[in-house]
Amino acid sequence: MADLSDQDLRIIRTAPMFSALSDEAIRSLAAHCLKIMLHPQEAIFRPDEEANDFFVILRGHVRVYKLSPEGNQQVLHLFGPGQTVAEAAAMKMQDYPAHAEAVDAVTLLAIDKATFDAAVRENVDMVAGLVTGLSDKLKELAGLAEQLALRKVPARLANALLQEMTAAASLTFTLSMAKKDIAEQIGTTPETLSRTLRSFQDDGVIDVQGRTITVLNVDVLNALATGQA
Repeated sequence: MADLSDQDLRIIRTAPMFSALSDEAIRSLAAHCLKIMLHPQEAIFRPDEEANDFFVILRGHVRVYKLSPEGNQQVLHLFGPGQTVAEAAAMKMQDYPAHAEAVDAVTLLAIDKATFDAAVRENVDMVAGLVTGLSDKLKELAGLAEQLALRKVPARLANALLQEMTAAASLTFTLSMAKKDIAEQIGTTPETLSRTLRSFQDDGVIDVQGRTITVLNVDVLNALATGQA
């Protein structure tokens, strides 16, 4: 049984598939789930393993990636608190399609397919939430693919900073991931990321103090994100 704190409940409810559930319903679901704590770089699943479980991230960040024939990582996505991982594979009873590992110290709620099916039968609102969640994720992945294919590094970085700013609801925020992980997410190298951050700072768009960013000109950052600056 997973013992959930009030903060855990708030985080779980940010996932669309659980947003309509009461605290009691979420606790009832969690009673049949496992709460897993992982160290940085610890594996969560690998390709060709049967997808018996999907996961809600309660703390930390999860990297999903594939390996090239040469053994190089191609990061597909970085997930954070309140996001779900591998639900599509688990719902379709497929194998996991990629590798997943903890980026930092991670806490997950692992939900197995049978437990989820039983919860859906008891809470029909979860079906609409599942559809919404999968639709949103498809849109997000399509947007990421478009960025990587069509937009240059400054636009991709500006978009990532705007997302961090929005999540923090503040012009000053601490990056939720290490800079090398952000570089992987936007498809560039840590060196190029650092040069682009310095360029943004030199142009008066942001101020950078370690992992703390202050946005000085939101309009210009928006223009950079859309490739108009």
